[in-house]
Amino acid sequence: MSDSSVQSQLCSDLLPREAIIDALYRAETAFDSNDKALFETSVTDDMVFTMNGGTVSFGKDALWGFISSKDTTHFASNIRVMYASGSDTAKMTFTGLAQHYGGGTGNDLKAPYFLAGGLNKVDLVKGSVEGVEVWKIKHWAMDRIWAQGDQGVLH
Repeated sequence: MSDSSVQSQLCSDLLPREAIIDALYRAETAFDSNDKALFETSVTDDMVFTMNGGTVSFGKDALWGFISSKDTTHFASNIRVMYASGSDTAKMTFTGLAQHYGGGTGNDLKAPYFLAGGLNKVDLVKGSVEGVEVWKIKHWAMDRIWAQGDQGVLH
């Protein structure tokens, strides 16, 4: 019993702070399940991802191309939302942890991996997907604090 339409994956009855956090959950679930349609619901067309003060920068399509070629698991914790009631913009911070394997190698116990943790700052705006009001990520800045494993997995 599964409905794979994008609209079926959107929650329209969330409180504002829940709806803001849902944009992050949609993005990370899309990364880990390789679901481009779900990813598209979570980011604006002009979304930018930066890392370590802008030393790495991706637009929406480049970020999807980078992440969708890998087996990943992403976790977010310590989520904080800065939002004024009625506003069309919000900010969020969270601590993230991401495990990366080459595409198709995530279940290989001997495969190289890259694990990283860091602090994230996200700017969001209200948007709409198929008539459902949602929040979308406009800018995602990650400052990596630590990493372990084979960084070659990222290339």
